[in-house]
Amino acid sequence: MRVTQLASWQALERDAERLREERIETLFKVDPHRVDYLGMEAAGLYVDLSKHLVDRSVVTALIRLADERSLSSAIDAMMSGHAVNATQNRPALHALLRSTKTDSDRTAHTDRMDQIAVAHRKMDQLGERIENGQLVGYDGSIIRDIVNIGIGGSHLGPQMVCDALRYERNSRVNVHFVANVDGGDLDRVITTLDPKSTFFIVASKSFATTETLLNAKSASTWIQNHFNDPAATHTHFAAVTAMPDRAIDFGIDQANIFPMWDWVGGRFSLWSTIGLPIALAVGADGFRQLLAGAQAMDQHFATAELAVNIPVMLALIGIWNNNFLGYDTLAIVPYDDRLRRLPEYLQQLEMESNGKRITLDNEVVNYSTAPVLWGGTGTNVQHAFFQALHQGTRRTATDFIWCSTIRTPHLITMMH
Repeated sequence: MRVTQLASWQALERDAERLREERIETLFKVDPHRVDYLGMEAAGLYVDLSKHLVDRSVVTALIRLADERSLSSAIDAMMSGHAVNATQNRPALHALLRSTKTDSDRTAHTDRMDQIAVAHRKMDQLGERIENGQLVGYDGSIIRDIVNIGIGGSHLGPQMVCDALRYERNSRVNVHFVANVDGGDLDRVITTLDPKSTFFIVASKSFATTETLLNAKSASTWIQNHFNDPAATHTHFAAVTAMPDRAIDFGIDQANIFPMWDWVGGRFSLWSTIGLPIALAVGADGFRQLLAGAQAMDQHFATAELAVNIPVMLALIGIWNNNFLGYDTLAIVPYDDRLRRLPEYLQQLEMESNGKRITLDNEVVNYSTAPVLWGGTGTNVQHAFFQALHQGTRRTATDFIWCSTIRTPHLITMMH
């Protein structure tokens, strides 16, 4: 049965007819305690869904939709390592990157956990060499700048996290990012750097990504021309890849090649060795804290009841807004400059992951699978596009995000 034929879907269509022109203020007058069931907290995040055009009937129908589509079983299948990537017959085990052996006691994960531990030790060792001034260039100069060359999942996540943790950064090294195949992006970075003290990380799972390899070759030429020796690449480059032979052929020292695994999707890979620039920027302890925070949310996602499960409820509200209320765009507005890159990171997670038109049963969908995600940093965007949100003709779902240093709500999701 197609999802649009389910009883829950039909119930949601009726709810939409009832609520589409309603006002949030009215919903609060009818149910002053909406936050009691639409506010939830886990892993240091607080989410308030009460400013969406939903009521108890809608929430009940959304949970029923999740049950009718066996969402709980799907969550367990992913977390257990089943091959949930149907097109490639692979598991999606990015959550394993954040786990401990205590959490992941399944025998099937033992080898993977050992691989992760070995990779972490190797990342730690490179970080220690930087901290101790032992990472040096071709002429013995101490490395002061790290340039990550990647694109998509090998770029957006690490760059976003490094910017978010800018005040936790290691003062001994500066971390930069290059992605755009337009030579201006690489030039923008290296024109301010000294080749003697610059170290490049080439992040490419296949080590065949056209844009990344072109930038890597340009960076290698920059290094070789400075030292007038092709061998200089060997000293100034590392790679994160699932194809180490290709990195070696490029001229990278095998000791500086970090593994990437086919059971980690690129857009979910910042917690893997793709997060090497994060680990170098904030140190081994900082990277472990990042993993621990993600692991806390993984545990919540895997065990919480659907009605109080933050990722699940955000997804269900997104389905409601997009398919039943006709809000086909989602604006992300973080009120903290450290999160300025969050919208573009979420663009990939949401639109690349869910922007499909074919189901797992190889049928063309007859519903919307993903909104157009966009946004920017408040308060800047209040002087850029907020007037269209307040006074324009298009309705847009909007997530407002802020950070707090005291125990108050960290994340507020609202609707305009």
